[in-house]
Amino acid sequence: ARPPPYVPPKWDGVAPISVHAVKGGARAFVMAYGIRGGMAMLLKIVAVLRRRCVWGEGRTIPQVFTSFFSTESRRFASVVGSFTFLWKFTNNLIHHYTGRQSRWNGAVAGTVAGLSILFEEKENRKALASQFCMRGLQAAYNALNVHRELRIPHGDSLLFSIACGSVMYAFIMQPKVRVGVDYAWISKTARIPSRNLAFNRENVRAWEHSPNVPPKIDVTEMLACIDNNKPLAVPAMRARALEYVDAHGGAMPIVPCSVLHPSDTSCIKFSAKLWYRTALGIWPVYAALNFVPLVVLKSGALINNPKTHLARVAHSTLRSTLFLSTFVQTYMNLVCLERAAVDRWGIISRDRRVWYYISGLLCACSIFLENPARRAELAMYVLPKGMMSLWRVSYNRGRMFRIPFFEVYAGAAAMGMLMSVYQTEPHLMSSLLFKVMEKILG
Repeated sequence: ARPPPYVPPKWDGVAPISVHAVKGGARAFVMAYGIRGGMAMLLKIVAVLRRRCVWGEGRTIPQVFTSFFSTESRRFASVVGSFTFLWKFTNNLIHHYTGRQSRWNGAVAGTVAGLSILFEEKENRKALASQFCMRGLQAAYNALNVHRELRIPHGDSLLFSIACGSVMYAFIMQPKVRVGVDYAWISKTARIPSRNLAFNRENVRAWEHSPNVPPKIDVTEMLACIDNNKPLAVPAMRARALEYVDAHGGAMPIVPCSVLHPSDTSCIKFSAKLWYRTALGIWPVYAALNFVPLVVLKSGALINNPKTHLARVAHSTLRSTLFLSTFVQTYMNLVCLERAAVDRWGIISRDRRVWYYISGLLCACSIFLENPARRAELAMYVLPKGMMSLWRVSYNRGRMFRIPFFEVYAGAAAMGMLMSVYQTEPHLMSSLLFKVMEKILG
């Protein structure tokens, strides 16, 4: 059923409005703390079990409980609690004095409440502000879609693909551009050490600076990349890499697979192992992300019908695991494919940086393995990071300028737009976002 517009209750004065806002803010603070702290603690338990630590040994149990009461949990809860307080207080106050409800009420109240982002650290503020902006744009797109003014088939998947191309390009070619993505985690998941990536990156840049004179490579660094690889490199890969360098007169048109993944002589074998290890490592994370909100937000439904809801958690976890494992595997397959195109088939002459962007576009097609209802959420999660990477690369090249506290202004304005939609046309928001906001705001 379509959710009805939100209409504030009538109040006798400012005092009851203040009490209502304080109660709502406190309730939202506790709920947000429970979700954030619960996820952190559950993931810590999973990490402990993976290391096969003995419970009670050393500081294992204190560390698990400390993760619940972390600074990150307090900051997150403070943002949510203060946002709820400011929105309830401002929105009800405007309605109390004007006596009418309109889009502007929600816009003004949402903008004021958006200042709660100041409780977060600067880098997290940027991530939150970008998410707020994407949610506001999503609501605007849905409004145009409803009125048949703009409709793009699989638009969420397309946005996800474009954003992934930008993020993965930055990961390979511009790792100093921080966009709220843990590049170390990506490197670990892909089983490609950062040293090997740096060697590949420098080789691409060297060819760009000297396309007519093949640049010589540092053989010592190349061998160090192979020897320092974990898991250990196959001994034959050293000889294979040296033969490749000798065959090209001391240069490398493209860094071969013997350097990028020296632990496996076969790209197919490396790819299969990569898929399995990624799935094995990520499923507990997705299980926690699906289970904790269910316990906090739908505890009553879980108690009344545990089998159905737990089955949904298992199904969602499986689909998400398949999606991410296939994403990682496909990207590395495409990286290996470019090497085959240079060395075996001779289709292209050398490594091109644009291929790393194209690979990001193509591997993002794995999003079709995800639940259709989650595709828009994934697009809204990745798109801000893709836009941020594009902005920062442009800024580093002198094509953009910096505005102090821009993330605060942008976040507040975006929340004004989003809360205006939430209050007057909530059906235009994504169903998941509306349910979460309705549960928190009360």
